[in-house]
Amino acid sequence: MKRIIKKNVVLIIVLILLCIFGYVVVINIPKLLNVKNNSTNLTSLNNKNDDKEIVDKLGDLKGLCTVTDLNGNEITVDIVKGKRTKDGGSMGGKIQKGKKVEIDNANILIDNYDRETKKSNISSGKISDIKIRSTLTIWGREEEGLFKATKIKIFREVNS
Repeated sequence: MKRIIKKNVVLIIVLILLCIFGYVVVINIPKLLNVKNNSTNLTSLNNKNDDKEIVDKLGDLKGLCTVTDLNGNEITVDIVKGKRTKDGGSMGGKIQKGKKVEIDNANILIDNYDRETKKSNISSGKISDIKIRSTLTIWGREEEGLFKATKIKIFREVNS
């Protein structure tokens, strides 16, 4: 009988130690993997002059935009409204269709993303770089029923 009690006590102690070890590992995984929190203040975008600061933000339309129509200095986009995740990324949500955006005075940037190296290279762009089905992030403001873009980032995937 004492032998069974002794085995159970040892078993309980081992289980407690495993739980403590597991908890410590889970809490410290971000440190062990050197994961950094990339969350940023979206309102700080308007105070930044460096275009590279806008690489990982959802834009003032709060989502990724797909161009559905081009009409001179105006485009029509469908917006997948994004939600911020705890690690600073975003995930899709509700779709808003047919948003009109004036692009006349917008600063155009191109985010050339290399999937193999997982690096982005930001370069200057122009309105003619915007095509049907381009994926964009757009910053600006709503004026008189029309969204007027001040900055547009075009996403492009490139191969090494």
